[in-house]
Amino acid sequence: MRKFVFFWLALFGMWVAANESSAADMSPVYKAAPQQAREQGVDGFIDLYGGWQWWKWNPEDFPPGKGNQGGLGAAARVNWWINSPFAIQLDAQSEWWGKTRIFGDASGGWTGTVTGQMAAHIAWRDPNRYAFSLLLGQFAHDDAGGDNTLGWANYGLIGAEAQFYFGDLTLYGQGGVLVRESCSIYCEGVLKDIWWVRGIGRYFFTAKDKLQAEFGYAEGTDTFHIPNTKGRITTWGAEYEHWIDGTPVSVWVGYRGWRFENTNDVSYKTTANEVWVGARLWFGTPSDLKAVDRRGATWDTPKFLQVLTWSSAVADVY
Repeated sequence: MRKFVFFWLALFGMWVAANESSAADMSPVYKAAPQQAREQGVDGFIDLYGGWQWWKWNPEDFPPGKGNQGGLGAAARVNWWINSPFAIQLDAQSEWWGKTRIFGDASGGWTGTVTGQMAAHIAWRDPNRYAFSLLLGQFAHDDAGGDNTLGWANYGLIGAEAQFYFGDLTLYGQGGVLVRESCSIYCEGVLKDIWWVRGIGRYFFTAKDKLQAEFGYAEGTDTFHIPNTKGRITTWGAEYEHWIDGTPVSVWVGYRGWRFENTNDVSYKTTANEVWVGARLWFGTPSDLKAVDRRGATWDTPKFLQVLTWSSAVADVY
């Protein structure tokens, strides 16, 4: 009797096991949703460029002047994906100008300015739609009057920036403040308490051909003229860049224009036009300009910074 019971219990157990296995085979299989590839790595470029500047200065205290001179520049950008979607980009840039008289008389000063800047862009990025960043930086310059003991200054740069992507078009906006931290013994004519905005449009004819146009405005307190007088800087420009096939190099040609003026002393104003050519050596993951724009070292710094060297020029001659 005992064997008979064990026999039927064994049959029942095998039947239950077979049914569970069959049910398991018929159960739907759920696959994990594919995950979007995470951005990672380090990329950037080294930029060497040269150009020429044509300027016109219209002061009231001295005869009007105009002239031209050559300049050189160097820049580097490094983008690092810390943990996608978060990335940080570090910048360094400097420009040097040749010397020529900016005042219309024999006692006038000389240009020959030097500028230098460093910046960090701490960003949240979606390469398919948009990117947002906090901009922090340092900027230093001497003055266009040629006496760097009178007109040098150091600034702290704070701003916010955003990019929006629409197919082959990128819209890029920046804005913030520039705080004067230190300046020369006289601090005459060196702007302070500056606020600024800048708008940029980039269009990609192909992944390796980019056209960029921009417009910017900055305004700060002029410390040399009448109290509460404002110095205003307007900038505009365009740039075309081409990535050379089969190489990590791109070449570019650009135009930069700007105007500095004083709100009370309207006779003191300077206008300049500049033409630049340069080459960039790229490293890292992106293989074309559009990929760089969306996933690489895409951020930039405002162009009004280089104009600050002219804000103290009138303070050099008494």
